[in-house]
Amino acid sequence: MQAQKRASVLAALRERVDLALRQQRWEQATGALEEALALEPGDPDLLGKLGEARSGLRKSQQAAAQARASSSEKAERWDDAVQAWGEYLALEPPDRAAAQVEIARVEKARSVARSYSQARTALTKRDYDSAVSLLKAIVVEDEAYKDASRLMAQAIEARRARRRLWRSHRLREKVASSLRVISASAHRAIRARRVRLGFGIALGLALVVGASVAIMGYLQGNRLSPAQVLAELRTTRPTETVPTTLAPAPTVTPTPALILAVASTPTPPVAPTPRPTRTASPQPEWVTEFAEPILEAIADRTPSFQDDFGAGSAGWKEGYCPGSMKYIEGELVVTDCRVFRTNIDWRDFALEVDVRFLEGTISTAEWWLHFRDPGESSGLDHILTLSDNGNVRISLAKRTGGHDSADFDNVALSNNQTNHILLIAKGNRFAFYLNGQPLHYAESDALRFGMSWFDATGEVAMDNFKIWDISDIPELP
Repeated sequence: MQAQKRASVLAALRERVDLALRQQRWEQATGALEEALALEPGDPDLLGKLGEARSGLRKSQQAAAQARASSSEKAERWDDAVQAWGEYLALEPPDRAAAQVEIARVEKARSVARSYSQARTALTKRDYDSAVSLLKAIVVEDEAYKDASRLMAQAIEARRARRRLWRSHRLREKVASSLRVISASAHRAIRARRVRLGFGIALGLALVVGASVAIMGYLQGNRLSPAQVLAELRTTRPTETVPTTLAPAPTVTPTPALILAVASTPTPPVAPTPRPTRTASPQPEWVTEFAEPILEAIADRTPSFQDDFGAGSAGWKEGYCPGSMKYIEGELVVTDCRVFRTNIDWRDFALEVDVRFLEGTISTAEWWLHFRDPGESSGLDHILTLSDNGNVRISLAKRTGGHDSADFDNVALSNNQTNHILLIAKGNRFAFYLNGQPLHYAESDALRFGMSWFDATGEVAMDNFKIWDISDIPELP
């Protein structure tokens, strides 16, 4: 009875083994074979199939490790890639030497990626010496690695500018030091004069005292009364005549009366130039009749979406992005990248955002706000362009193609200061504010809908993004 039961169990196990082997489920096949060999030790058929299952399992695990390594590399998760290749080696692959070459390549890529990250951190902290050193090593290794060459050029230029500033500081310090030395010398000279003056006063006092003592002695010795002394002093003594050389008397030219009259004529007082009375310039009509009613309507309204890019901020996506998009210390820092967000593309909206160019960015850095973009690379979107040099351009698409543009030179804050942008889009009417002041108004019926997105060349930081859906606000006259 036991033998029949054992044979039945063994037959069932063999069926499971065969099915698992056909389906290449190597782990299940291995488990079933180990159970079968426990009932039938040394069975050559079972041992052969066990070797096949274990070989298939090893190859499957090797393939999985290679796939993990490859996907980790593509995502630049270098630590995971190195770990996956280590697991591959532990499975005793036939191409062990090739795997070790791959591991060395990945470790090198990990080192370069760490140096690149450290260089960007150094740039953010304005540690230009460290940034240049790190980026130079990367460029020597791989000249085309991301934007390392461009960042190195920026870091070198920023370092030069800092050194020029440092030299000017040193010059000012030397001048200040020289002035301090001169001032100290002057103080010493003043003190010396004071000492000499004090000495002279003391000497004078001593002479007065000595004279007084002499007079008192004289009085006492001659027994003269003060009245007698005064009488003696008043006694007229003969005067010794001293011959003098005669010189011609100077000729005095009388001043003409006319000159005296002119000289003595009082100068009439000069009336002060009247100052212009400052009058408040009236706001443009589009401000009072279009923009202000909308701003008053949303003043107490919570934005439809807002983001201060602080902890937990997410949802912004990269479009074409040879550079990067990162959340850094409460700002969205965009470097040579296009960024956007879904579900904020209202046709009628009010949008505001703070923008600043980071120190050390390229001199030609620009930031763009695209809106009403229909997509599909049409090139017909509306655009606001802010340049690092303070210039602003507003371009509205035309139905016939191209744009109508308005340029404003040096109206924005430069030198890495923050500019506040406000845009109102309602129907075919658009109002633009810069740093709280009205900037421009325009109309265009070329685009009735589309998405909004940002783009940048160089390094630009954005903060305090807010947008209101104003489609419920009635059309204004």
